[in-house]
Amino acid sequence: MPDASNAALNLRRVPVNLPNLIASNPQLLRGTNVQIVDIDGDDIPAPVVDAQAGASFQFDVRTDDFSAVNAYYNCDRFFSLLESWGFKRDEYFSCTTFPIAVDHRGAPQGSSTTGTGAQTRGRSILQPDGTAIRLGIQAVVFALAQPHTEPPIGNADDWRVVLHELAGHGTLLNHVGSTQFLFAHSVGDSMAAILNDPESKAEDQNQTFPWIGYDRRHDRTVAHGWSWDGPKDLNDDTDQLDREQILSTTHFNLYKAIGGGADPSQVDKRRFAAKFTAYLMLRAIQTLTHPTNPQHASEWLNSLIVADTCDWITDTERHSGGAYEKVIYWAFQKQGLFNSAPPDVDVYIDDGRQGEYQYQPDHTNCLSIWNRLAGDGLEDHQTPVPNVPNFAYVKINNRGSKAAKSVVVNAFQNKPQGQLVYPDDWQPMEPSARFPSDLPPGSPEVTVGPFTWTPSASDNVILMAVSATGDASNLAKFSDGKSIPDCRLVPNDNNIGMRKV
Repeated sequence: MPDASNAALNLRRVPVNLPNLIASNPQLLRGTNVQIVDIDGDDIPAPVVDAQAGASFQFDVRTDDFSAVNAYYNCDRFFSLLESWGFKRDEYFSCTTFPIAVDHRGAPQGSSTTGTGAQTRGRSILQPDGTAIRLGIQAVVFALAQPHTEPPIGNADDWRVVLHELAGHGTLLNHVGSTQFLFAHSVGDSMAAILNDPESKAEDQNQTFPWIGYDRRHDRTVAHGWSWDGPKDLNDDTDQLDREQILSTTHFNLYKAIGGGADPSQVDKRRFAAKFTAYLMLRAIQTLTHPTNPQHASEWLNSLIVADTCDWITDTERHSGGAYEKVIYWAFQKQGLFNSAPPDVDVYIDDGRQGEYQYQPDHTNCLSIWNRLAGDGLEDHQTPVPNVPNFAYVKINNRGSKAAKSVVVNAFQNKPQGQLVYPDDWQPMEPSARFPSDLPPGSPEVTVGPFTWTPSASDNVILMAVSATGDASNLAKFSDGKSIPDCRLVPNDNNIGMRKV
């Protein structure tokens, strides 16, 4: 923790190359993304080293010089991370001149160089109507992790604090002309919590800033007033830090639902969920402008859903967009938006979650789907017999408040040796669709079938999807060259169920 001595803290240092430095002698902490400069407060210059002598920026942790190196490394790290996810720095930050100025030991507003805090400052731009907005990053200022202490220790050492500043306020400055949303502080806490969770071994993994100790969390409950349009939302002050925690809780529950809730040993699944949730937030901010700065959580929800429609393309990966709309809606609904009510029409196949989206370790064993060796309509599952006709059934529900009309159920079996990628590795059963009667609000389960299919000798999988007017399954989003693996398709759409039989 920040109150530890150099003897303890120095053991935690990790040697890294400082990327993107602009060569000079003496070597300055100045690169293509970031330059460490003195902006305000006491005159505490950044360190320099003799490049020709091969010197390195190596310092005790409890020094201003160590904070300067971390301010450079962590701020540069954010811009490199953004570009690795397919964004172009100069397009995303079109209103910012690089390298940005960063003060490792400045005085955030209302603070001093002996206090704590951090601040991202924007350039003041005069609009045609004579009003001024802050558009683009002018500077980032960091203070201390622990106030009024000697030797000092800087909060720029904490990657979470840097994420709060640049991924939260810095991104907003380039798009909405403010460091804040109109409905919440920023996505800074969300970024800090989610991107640091996949490999976390913290005792309290819901404390957003465990090293600095800011009293902010991302597990706030509706029952204690932390809900959209609830007391903590409506009575927040101008800093909007209560709303920030409602928002980070919402985003964190989204992250957990799409893979962040996996066992810690499944770190790759947790990392993907973290990266994709952060990508959605960055992509949504990119679509905003000063006039469209969200004034309510529902507007930000819509921005995230629009962001989800976009394909995510990086140098190494491509993911077709459209898989997470319903989980995004659910995360906000569970945090009190829309009075915590599901959509008006919400047809689903119960995979054990009653139509909700808590993380599910195994999405391949939906017991609402079963096989029979004859079209007798009985509910006991029978092991398929290969190379002869079998008969598949499914139960469907509607948990919405309005009747589900024009209901259709589609049935598929996997192609042999396929990878369960939709639509490539699936073929329709016979008939490919059945049309049950309308489902009233809160309807009991309705059995649909039989669908005739011929199993292969091994690896048989059944995929079912139900749709209704106002609640289509996500299957229609993946056609014309777009495809999606089952692990992203099935658990993130309650209209869809899958069972390995």
